Amino acid sequence: MINKLLAFHTGKPKEEMDELTSYDHYFSAKEAVKMGLADGIRRFKEMMEGCA
Repeated sequence: MINKLLAFHTGKPKEEMDELTSYDHYFSAKEAVKMGLADGIRRFKEMMEGCA
């Protein structure tokens, strides 16, 4: 079920998601964006703007 959701949201085929999740794999931030698992990368300074 999760692979079907990943496939839908990333635009990748379910079979590719099945293969990628058949073993432990840790994505870097850049890899996650490239795979469509994340929308972008933010710097810590950007995240802290407006705090405190």
